[in-house]
Amino acid sequence: MGRMMPIVAMLAAVGLAGCSQRTSPERTSGREGQSAVPAAVDAPKVVAEAPPGHAVADAPAEGAAPGEPVAESAPRAATAAAAAPADAAQPAPELDAAIAAQVNPLLSQMSSDASLERLAAAESLDALGPVVVPYLVAALERGSEAERRGAAAYLIGRVSPRDEQLAAALIGALTATDDVLRRHALQAVEKLTPEQVVRALPALTALAQHAQEETAYRVRAVRAMAKPGAAARDALPFLRQTAQDPATPELQRAAFDAVAKVATPEDTERFLLEALSQSPDKDLRRLAAKRLVQGALSPPAITGLIDAFKDAEAEVRNEAIKSLVAIGKPAVPQLVEALRHADVQVRRRAVTTLGQLNRLAGDAVPDLQARLQDPDPEVRNLASAALRLIQGP
Repeated sequence: MGRMMPIVAMLAAVGLAGCSQRTSPERTSGREGQSAVPAAVDAPKVVAEAPPGHAVADAPAEGAAPGEPVAESAPRAATAAAAAPADAAQPAPELDAAIAAQVNPLLSQMSSDASLERLAAAESLDALGPVVVPYLVAALERGSEAERRGAAAYLIGRVSPRDEQLAAALIGALTATDDVLRRHALQAVEKLTPEQVVRALPALTALAQHAQEETAYRVRAVRAMAKPGAAARDALPFLRQTAQDPATPELQRAAFDAVAKVATPEDTERFLLEALSQSPDKDLRRLAAKRLVQGALSPPAITGLIDAFKDAEAEVRNEAIKSLVAIGKPAVPQLVEALRHADVQVRRRAVTTLGQLNRLAGDAVPDLQARLQDPDPEVRNLASAALRLIQGP
C-alpha cells in the first residue's frame, strides 16, 4: 500500500487538473467536500431502470478509505505511475469541490424515474472519464440517497474489477437498507471477478437471507455466490441449508445448483444422490438426476440413477434415463444387472436405456436376447426393439 500511494496521488493530480479545465465558473459552487461519482469506463453505456425511492441507510464499505482516489490503467494513469518516485509517501489529495459540484447532480439525475434523464446523465458521466472514480467511491460511502442510488445504477455494466476501492464500496452497499441501492449494487457486484466475489460472500449471504427482499434478487445473490466455484466453499453451509428449505422454491433451486458448483465433485455427487432418493420435491429429484451426469460418475451415481427408475414421477424417471445415456458405456454393466431386477418397471426402463445407447450397448446383446423370454410382454417387445437398434438392420 505504501508503494501505491504516490501512484494514486499523482494520478489524482493529473486527472483533477484535466477535469477542472472543463468546469465552467458558474458550476463550481457545489457542496463543499460532498462525494462525486462514476467510474471510468470504456464499457457499453448501460443504464438501469431505477424503481421509486425507499429509505436509505449509510453502510460504509469495509476496508475502503473515504475520499481516497482509485488508480486507473488509462494512459494518463500509466504516465503518473512512471513519474512518481517509488518511495515518496504523499497524502491523498482532498476531493475537489468543483468536480463534486459537477458530478453529484449527474448522480442524482441517474436515480431519476425517467429513462431519458438517466441516459443523458450517463453520457455526461462517461465523458468525464477516469477522474470521477474517487467521487464515485465517496458517493457510495457517504452521498445522499439519490447520489448513492445513482452511483450504483451508473456502475451496472461499467464497474472495473481493477478498482478495488470501488468494489469495496459496492460490496458495502449490498447490506444497505435502501432497497433500490441494494439491488443496483448487487447488479454491479455480479460483474466483479471471482476473487472479489469471495470477499462479498458475507454480504451476499445477508442479502439472500433478507426475508423482505424480492425473491428474484435473493436468487441472484445465491447465483453470484456460486461464481467463484470451489473458492466459495465458506458459503457451503448456507447453500446446503437453503437447498433443503422448501419455503421459497426458487431460492431452494438456486441454492441446489450453487452447491453443485461450489462443492467438490465427490461431495456434489453425495449431495445429489441424497436429493434424488430422499427429496419430497419432484422438481429437485429431477434436477438431481440431471446434474448427476456432471459429477464424479462413480458406480454409486449410476446405481442411484437406476434406482430412480422406480420414482413415482415420470419426469424423474425420464431424466434418469437421459443421464444414463449421457454417461454411455460405463453405465452398461449395471444396466445389464437391472435387466434381471424383480421390479418389472426397472426391467422395462433398463431395456429402454440400453436401446437408446445403440452400439455402445453391444455387450448387453446376450442379456437382451434372454429378455425375449421375459414374463412381461412389454419387456419382450422392448427387448426386441433394443436389439434392432444395437445390432442394426
